[in-house]
Amino acid sequence: MSDLFDLRTLRQFVVVAETEHVSKAAERLHLSQSPLSRRILQLEDALGFALFERRKMRLHLTRDGEAFLAEARGLLAQAEAMERQARRRAQGETGILPIGYVEGAIHADLLPRALLRLKAERPEARTELRPLRSQPQIDALLRSEIDFGILYNPPAPDHDDLASRLVWQEPLSLVVAQTHPLAARDEIEPADLADQTWVGRPQGLNPAADRRFHEACAASGFVPDIAFEAPDPMTALGIVASGLAVALMQASMRAHAPASVRFFELPWFPMQIRMFAIWRRRSTSPLIARFGEIVCPPDASELRS
Repeated sequence: MSDLFDLRTLRQFVVVAETEHVSKAAERLHLSQSPLSRRILQLEDALGFALFERRKMRLHLTRDGEAFLAEARGLLAQAEAMERQARRRAQGETGILPIGYVEGAIHADLLPRALLRLKAERPEARTELRPLRSQPQIDALLRSEIDFGILYNPPAPDHDDLASRLVWQEPLSLVVAQTHPLAARDEIEPADLADQTWVGRPQGLNPAADRRFHEACAASGFVPDIAFEAPDPMTALGIVASGLAVALMQASMRAHAPASVRFFELPWFPMQIRMFAIWRRRSTSPLIARFGEIVCPPDASELRS
């Protein structure tokens, strides 16, 4: 493609067509008349047809010139739209933000609230939500498959490319069916849980979390007899509601639980649900930075505990 078909030349041609005079166009473009006149002639030579008819000191578009003017204006308008869009993307007003998350971020309303605020501030920005466990989120961030994550287990300190911050913590609550004998209690003590049947997560899903859970139970004075395994909290709630077992789950699940179960606070239980935000340290995207500001509280007082 000839270098005469660049946007600068097209803009010069449009101004000449609008003013019908090279000298007036040169004045508007802040150019000398001779280089502009020469550029138009070169453009005509490259196109292979005349753009203007010269009549008494004025330039009139030929039929081919009128068609080319419409095409030039269309191309310039498209280029200006692309430039505006690129500028808005550079300012974080638009763009695509892939986000990884663990299920607890939904139940705690952490992610939905952040998305609602981002939508209010950046209505043209798009988010892609990807449910991933903690380690897959770390791997996806390192491969640039996601730009932001909310997970349970932060990356090890040797991950220099990644930054993380604690953004949520809340206690675990005991959940029992309303028909369960424990439901009539005013409060629950560790001894009350010694002989209960439990529903827990599948073994091996998160070995580190499983270890912390059993250590916390042992420190409290009971060993959970896990007879049922549920892949997600809603399934566990269904098993609890049937009266088959009891469970420990994040306190915010109360908002999603059926009326047939009861939640008990356990102030003596040492384990909490903790969630961390994670992102690449060297990211320069304003959209990622703004979402991080929304998710990450400015001080620890905003952590739910």
